[in-house]
Amino acid sequence: CLSRGLGDVYKRQLDRSAYYPGGSGYVNVTVYNDKGDVIRITEVSATVNYFYADGMQYTQTFYTNATLPVTIVIGQSTSLYVPFALPSNVAHGYGRVNVRAKTEIWNPLTQRWVQSDNPTYELLIYIESPYKQQLQSLEAAHSSTVLMMYAFLATTVLFALMLLVIIVSRRTVGVAAAPPSPQQS
Repeated sequence: CLSRGLGDVYKRQLDRSAYYPGGSGYVNVTVYNDKGDVIRITEVSATVNYFYADGMQYTQTFYTNATLPVTIVIGQSTSLYVPFALPSNVAHGYGRVNVRAKTEIWNPLTQRWVQSDNPTYELLIYIESPYKQQLQSLEAAHSSTVLMMYAFLATTVLFALMLLVIIVSRRTVGVAAAPPSPQQS
């Protein structure tokens, strides 16, 4: 758990282990209510900090596309998704994702929602080199070419063996059909 109390974010998960420049994904954020009363989530965001290929730092904040607020009763949890998209000129390497959930708790004395904990957590995001994606495409094409070459080689060998069998069987048939030679007395 990130913190004791309201809205513990106990599960923060990226949808994959690596991303490519120009790619998109989402952060899955699960919020658990361990307070003594009902809570509600008013905002869930993910701020992505990364570098452009030219070395400039970039920060972009994304928000959940869920309809908020979301109410969570005592002892229950809810999961929300925060979609994000990376620019095409982002540098490869690690970046940071700061996940934040703004929450409120119901105050039975005042009969109002009051601001409560705002659990946060930092994740690392790995951005692959675009050259790796190109290399994987080339390797896949190379594998296909090698496989086709092996298939062609196997077909050629099979054809040669069939031709050899035909030639040998014709010679055998030709030798068996030859007339007997006259014997001299």
